[in-house]
Amino acid sequence: MDGKSIKDALPALLGLVFGIALIAGAWNLPPSRFEPMGPAGMPRIVGIALIVLAALETIRVARLQPTKPIETPDEPLQDTRVTARKGLGLIVFVVLTFGYLAIVSLGWLSFIPASVLFLFSTGLVLTKTRSAKTLLLLAVVALVIGAGSSRVLQDVLLVRFPGA
Repeated sequence: MDGKSIKDALPALLGLVFGIALIAGAWNLPPSRFEPMGPAGMPRIVGIALIVLAALETIRVARLQPTKPIETPDEPLQDTRVTARKGLGLIVFVVLTFGYLAIVSLGWLSFIPASVLFLFSTGLVLTKTRSAKTLLLLAVVALVIGAGSSRVLQDVLLVRFPGA
């Protein structure tokens, strides 16, 4: 890869594999009598989107300039605090995800408040700054996505939520 590591291309490769798997799995779903898209429509759309995004990521990785790390005896190549923060962020995200799924499936909160809380908490984990502007933006984005996804899922795709 001309100085580029496999880590740069791995997300694109995974996206391509998952996209192909979704499209292949959608072929095994039975056709619907009442809906034109049927149950295979959404997996096909997501699979195609993953394949397109994987292609764009592959193009981006191919255009990267190879970089050589500058090694000095006093400086390590990577800051261990940054690595630890990323690892902790991943653990917190996994815990938040399982907590969100448990809260919704057990009926402790309905979909919209649980989604807004999950999205806001995830945004807090991902952002470095905690200014009032950032918190307000996170709250607005979480509210719009939480309420919007509920509307699309319930009114357009006719998905019933637990407790609804």
